[in-house]
Amino acid sequence: MRLAGLVAAGGLGLRLGPGDPKGLRHLAGSSLVVHAVERLAAAGAVTEVVVAAPTSHYAEVVAAVESCVTPVPVRVVSGGVLRQDSVRSMLEALSPEVSHVLVHDAARSLAPTALCEEVAEALAAGHPAVIPVLPVTDTVARVDGEYVIGNVPRDDLRLVQTPQGFVRHLLQRAHDECPPGWEATDDASLVSRLGVAVVTVPGDPRAMKITTPEDFVVAEAWLAAT
Repeated sequence: MRLAGLVAAGGLGLRLGPGDPKGLRHLAGSSLVVHAVERLAAAGAVTEVVVAAPTSHYAEVVAAVESCVTPVPVRVVSGGVLRQDSVRSMLEALSPEVSHVLVHDAARSLAPTALCEEVAEALAAGHPAVIPVLPVTDTVARVDGEYVIGNVPRDDLRLVQTPQGFVRHLLQRAHDECPPGWEATDDASLVSRLGVAVVTVPGDPRAMKITTPEDFVVAEAWLAAT
């Protein structure tokens, strides 16, 4: 198995307010994309990393990535309008020898290297698609307008995280066969629509998605505690 890491950092982070795209926002002195790349690249099985940058801030992402301390080569490509467009661009930029990929988001920049390695180990064990998940602990209500009309059983519900692992040709096929105009929330949903079973591994709270200013406060606390 030859494994590559893909980091989607093309989001503009509109919910964070005015400023740089999300991947370039700083957390404890380093941008989110730097945190994500360094943790992913440190996974023992990863042999290369590709980052998708917003076209409008391509040079800035290149400069940020050049500051990363990694044991493997890292390069940057221009992302697309949708996340899946960015993933497609990164797949096209991979070395021909790459057989498997870990698809990650800069927004989940604190996902530990150990989590990346656990997903990689499940791929090495023969699973074609692997995602980290966390159990849903809150009560989930179904509503109609302002009124609760019932609760959703949560025993079989999970929160999906990244990095997500795939056999490369399978993920490429999933993107190639995605219907026009169909926007996927993650790569596992594209693979699932092909009828391929997606296996889960335990996720990690540190792989939280950093989306709002409040999330930065929580992420700072995670960093301070490690």
